[in-house]
Amino acid sequence: MFRTALLVVATVAAAATPVAALDNGLGLNPIMGWSTRHVFGCKVSENVLIDDCWMNSSRDPVTGEIQPNATRFPSGIPALAEYVHERGLRLGLSAAIGGTTCDPAGAGPSSWRSEYLDAETFADWGIDHLKYETCIDQVTSSWHATAERYGTMQQALNETGRPIYFAMANYGLSKSWEFAGVLANSYRTTFNGCDKLTGWWCSVMGVLDLSVDAARFAAPGGFSDLDILHVGNGGMSDSEYMLQFSAWAALKSPLILSADIRSLTDSDREIITNPDVLEINQDPLGASALYVAYILDSRIDVLVGPLANGDRVMLLVNRHDKRSTNVPISAGYFGGRSGFAVGVKDLWRTSENGEKLVKREENGGFVVDYVDPLSVRMFRISPVERPFDTLVPRPSGTYTSFTFWLPLHSFIRWYRDLDALTVVFVNGLIAALPVLTIALMALRSALAIPVNPPKKQAALKEKKDK
Repeated sequence: MFRTALLVVATVAAAATPVAALDNGLGLNPIMGWSTRHVFGCKVSENVLIDDCWMNSSRDPVTGEIQPNATRFPSGIPALAEYVHERGLRLGLSAAIGGTTCDPAGAGPSSWRSEYLDAETFADWGIDHLKYETCIDQVTSSWHATAERYGTMQQALNETGRPIYFAMANYGLSKSWEFAGVLANSYRTTFNGCDKLTGWWCSVMGVLDLSVDAARFAAPGGFSDLDILHVGNGGMSDSEYMLQFSAWAALKSPLILSADIRSLTDSDREIITNPDVLEINQDPLGASALYVAYILDSRIDVLVGPLANGDRVMLLVNRHDKRSTNVPISAGYFGGRSGFAVGVKDLWRTSENGEKLVKREENGGFVVDYVDPLSVRMFRISPVERPFDTLVPRPSGTYTSFTFWLPLHSFIRWYRDLDALTVVFVNGLIAALPVLTIALMALRSALAIPVNPPKKQAALKEKKDK
């Protein structure tokens, strides 16, 4: 018997007419679903989206086909796919591009050099979604090799004749978002995220900042993937989860929940089912919101994106621990002009009498009464008298007012964008630093090199005597 309690949400791969970026007719809107990764890890059984640990450690010795783990999946993958499909849901699996799959606790054979065999197997099983992953020991030597490996699997999937959504997970190495749109329906932009808002590169704000360069390449058929949603995992407050959900939706990221859905609170459900925010994510234009301004006095980041009907979505992000009040919004942020009226809809909150919590200005902008600390305000802005002008995002590479970890954040950005051979060299150098430090200290001791040279010692003694 399948675990029906866990089959609540699944990948929705929108089948439609083929797109120029990737001619498989899928991914014309960001997918929405649920993954086993964060909450269950390798303790998977018959679930949806199944992320690693689902296969045997070796292939079938006769056919060479990849095999599901019979203990974890006693009914087999085809039976599970049929069960899922009968309930109007879709089923996804993960695979790796070289060596073994990523989790050592349940590693199985990769699909490298078996792409066409495995693609046929996935299609025969009735799989709808494939996450194709680069593990830490599988970094290829250049973007050319990355494109070749992912391109081979993408072609193999297309030739099966079954529409299978293809998710590229090489974590943005070598700026893969610049070419991934023609290879995959979605592509990861960073390493794995974590269930915290700020303070580290894996945090929500860290992932958001690292993904800005990739966001401008988002389009129907190929969207940048900011990794899983952590709503319901307990590491953040409701307002912080609201911030992540808003940002992921506005940047057109896939919305993949990875919490124990049996334990979601009413607040969790309200966040992930907000119809206005979901409408932004599923907007047919498929254009991501981008950073357009930083309001210095209010310490607020402003992100704006276009929508298919000519409206704009706007996020006001407060990553600091103090409330910002009376936040001025210039008409230029969203393409408005002085003297022209706009409609403003708050997508998360309104006052008790239904009035929106903004004050309109004669210059075409408006004033937002507050943005709570570590929170977001999200608006849909509509032109009333004339269409909006073209958006002017901030220059690539300029983001927000980072705090103490700006040098580390800059290093992470630089490190991620290196080609793979340089990554290996840098890793070796970093690993060798402690050894080199100890060796230099031992050498200095052996040579009896004083900590302060004689001249400096004399100067210090003279200063002390005075």
